[in-house]
Amino acid sequence: TISIIKPATGAVVSGIIEIEGTAKAAAGLTITQVALDLDGKALTQITQAPFVFKVDTSVHAEGEYIVGLTAIDSKNQDARAEITLTIDRSGPQLAFLSPVNNETVNGDTTPVSLSLKTGTETPSTVAFSALKGNDVDVIKTVTEAPWQAQWDTSGKESGTWTIRAIGKDTHGNATTTSVDVTLNRPPTAKWVTPSAGSKISGNATLTLQCDDDLGLSKALV
Repeated sequence: TISIIKPATGAVVSGIIEIEGTAKAAAGLTITQVALDLDGKALTQITQAPFVFKVDTSVHAEGEYIVGLTAIDSKNQDARAEITLTIDRSGPQLAFLSPVNNETVNGDTTPVSLSLKTGTETPSTVAFSALKGNDVDVIKTVTEAPWQAQWDTSGKESGTWTIRAIGKDTHGNATTTSVDVTLNRPPTAKWVTPSAGSKISGNATLTLQCDDDLGLSKALV
């Protein structure tokens, strides 16, 4: 007799997997070989226990397969066990709910909210990041729904940023989605002179320190 211990029938797999079987011969006989096949195509065989096969699914097309193990005993009698499995290398479906593509976001003290919607396959992790040229801001990795994060824009340059989310499933398959946003940081201003609480009269010099990473066109007092 022979049976397949793992994976379970109907499993969805990718990468390198293990197919494990157990075989037992009748009294007075021994198992001389266990052979593995995929949709009837012979792959390899093992001549002694443990009957554990490593299969690289990356060399096979995606889709459903019948996995078969055939045991042969010392009298050349055989027994067979089969399961079905699906090779799937696609990652989870992701799409941004907010921000939307080409949205302008304010880069003040309030973080920018990021949120995603997913398809039928639930991710195991979603990693959020923001990119502008060589500047990469790692925001957060989320391990459960809701798939949300807060982007702290303090100290970030104004301009176009790409907000990226990479979702991975339990098999390590990854999907990337992104949106472009324009970060608009408001200018800052503070009085240099006179100081707070000062008393002035006549002609007084007023000094205002202003800053804007895109450059200032004017300051109104």
